[in-house]
Formats: sequence, structure tokens, C-alpha cells
Amino acid sequence: MDDNQTNVSASHSHVSHRTLESQDTMDGVPSVAPLRPLSESGRRSEEHVPHSLYQNHNHQSSLSLHESIRRASSTISSFPILGRCHSQSPHVIDSHNFFAPIAAPPEPQIPTLPHFIKPLPQRIGLDEIFYLDRKGALTVPDLPLRNELLRSYAEYVHPFMPLLDLLDFLEAVEGDGNLVSLLLFQCVMFAGTAFVDLRHLKNAGYASRREARKQFFQKTRLLYDFDFEVDRVSLIQSLLLMTYWPASQSRELQNGR
Repeated sequence: MDDNQTNVSASHSHVSHRTLESQDTMDGVPSVAPLRPLSESGRRSEEHVPHSLYQNHNHQSSLSLHESIRRASSTISSFPILGRCHSQSPHVIDSHNFFAPIAAPPEPQIPTLPHFIKPLPQRIGLDEIFYLDRKGALTVPDLPLRNELLRSYAEYVHPFMPLLDLLDFLEAVEGDGNLVSLLLFQCVMFAGTAFVDLRHLKNAGYASRREARKQFFQKTRLLYDFDFEVDRVSLIQSLLLMTYWPASQSRELQNGR
């Protein structure tokens, strides 16, 4: 019995001695603070940092890119044919040119008539004048075709329909007489297209006699419809010459054919 008590006491003494030794050992280890969640700055600080070798490589690549751009810019500025003769960057906006006022479109010029034609009537508005000009009603043939049409009128039309004083008319065209009505002059040109040599019409750009007669008649019809002429004698002379356009073709012209 005494031996058992002695053994138990010895065991307790041994366990207490080991506990004291473990405590002494733990006292020598520095204390560790409890784990806490990483803050945002902590996360960024612990991100992967490339090796210095790669950092140097990226820096050199950036320098090489800037050097290439600089060399390309100097090459472009050296050749005016490439479109830029100065060293200014193409992305820099010139405030003087960028904010420059936009020029207004030029106003249409009032057409001028030949020296032997009466001036434009003041009662005709500018819109009507510009419209007639676009349609060619205010345009007379060039000198070669004009003379050939006058010759054809004098030879083939006037002998059968002596509507006007031919001598006075020709002198006016030459600039030695009174001014001529534009409507009457265009009607004389139209009448001459029926008998002039076809080669003169083709030299002037007309594909056929029919096309030439149609365009010349349209000029006379427009001037008549716009009341361009108020002189009654000139109006009657013009209307009689316009009869050289057949009625059947007049209907085709009205239908747009």
C-alpha cells in the first residue's frame, strides 16, 4: 500500500516537472498576434511584382516605340509629297483655321445677253431669269452655227414667209442697227434648224436634227410662256415662226417625250 502511494507521488512529480519545462520553452517563443483580414492596401502591397529583368525590358520597349514614332515623324516632315511640310503633330488643331468663319456661297450671277439683244425686262423676277438661263432659253448659238442658221433662214424660210425686214434684222445682229427681241431671234434660229446642213448641227453637239429642233423650240416656248416679250409685232412674228414645229410633235413635247 505504501509502495503504491509512493509510485503515484513520483508520477505526479514527473508530470509537474515536464509541465514546467514546456512552459519555460514556450516562454522563449515570441507571441504571435491573431490573424486579421487583409485591408485593400495590404492586398495591393502583396500583389505580384514582376522581376526587374522584365521591368527593364518593358522600359526599353517603350523607349524603342517612342524612338520609332520620332523617326517616322521626322521622315514625313522631310518629304512634302507626303502631305505635311511642318513638324506640327497631326493631332494638334489649329484654332485659327478650325474656328475660321465659313464663307457664304457665291450668289448666282445674272446672265448677260449678246450685244444685239434687248436687255432683260425688269418685270421678270430673278428666279424666273435663273430658271430660263438653266433651261438655255437665254443662250444663243455660237458664232459658226448662228451664221449658218441665219443663212438657212434667209434662203429657205424668208422667201416663203417674209415676216420681218431681213436687212434691218441682219444689221441689228451685226451691231449696226436697233436691238432685236430675244424671243424673235430664238424663233429665227429655230426656223433655220429645219434646213441647215446636218453636219453643222452635229458639230455643235446635237445628235440629230430632231433633237436640235426640239431644244430650239423649247427655248422659244419658254420665253413665250413667261411673257418675255410684250411687243405685239414681235409676238406675232414669233408665233408664226413657231408654226414650223408640227402640232403632233407639240403634243409629244407636252407629254414629256
